[in-house]
Amino acid sequence: MLGSLCRPSPDRVRCEARDDATGLGITAAVPQLPVPGRRADPSGHSYDDALRSRAVSEEHEAVSLTTITSTRLLDGLKDPKDRPVWQQFVDRYRPVIVGYACRRGLSAEEAEDAAQETLLGFSKAYLDGKYDRDKGRLRKWLFGIAHNQISDILRRRPHDEVQVADEPDRTRFFDQQPDEDRWEKLWEEEWRLALLHDCVKEVERTLHSKTVEAFKLFAWQGWAAKHVADHLGMTENAVYLAKYKVLKRIQELLPRMGETW
Repeated sequence: MLGSLCRPSPDRVRCEARDDATGLGITAAVPQLPVPGRRADPSGHSYDDALRSRAVSEEHEAVSLTTITSTRLLDGLKDPKDRPVWQQFVDRYRPVIVGYACRRGLSAEEAEDAAQETLLGFSKAYLDGKYDRDKGRLRKWLFGIAHNQISDILRRRPHDEVQVADEPDRTRFFDQQPDEDRWEKLWEEEWRLALLHDCVKEVERTLHSKTVEAFKLFAWQGWAAKHVADHLGMTENAVYLAKYKVLKRIQELLPRMGETW
């Protein structure tokens, strides 16, 4: 798992890629890479050399996406008996709703309940023909349903005091008019984080498994480069190179992934 849905850290991985049409993007600073070394791994092969031998072909490799577009997904959802399509829909958007609900102050159990009710509410409304794609993007419509479900849960609590997950040292009281812009901003952050997770899954299809594992440990989990190198049997330089390669592929995929969502 790349990170907790209830405690997202979207700024752990930073690269520069943005889709102007959707507004989705992620900012990153890719480090200056040292010259790779030649230390062999325990199997007797140089992992750095293996990375370099793959670099040319991967540099020009055509990246094809397996992620189904939201349009095709919605078309498939017209059949309530198409369980695989409905499962794809749930797998894609449930983490967004759960993460958003946690940041609104819900417990993990409450967040799962909110996600379930949101998805059920969506399915009923969609099958009743209430969603018009020409009037708004899917993420906006889901946000409205999720926002209402979470607000209902918060209103049913015995106390008005709500702890906001993204500011653990501060307690907010919601006696005043809710800050709708703030909630929508949290939703957009969770949407981008889930999109990034999906993007990394696509990257895993095309890069060396050890490259992706080094990236996850170093960039997502915050391991020191030496710790990652010792754990995976590679040099520290190879760890930096792995991070660079994955971030570069994310830069290439992110705008296209944003369109599919």
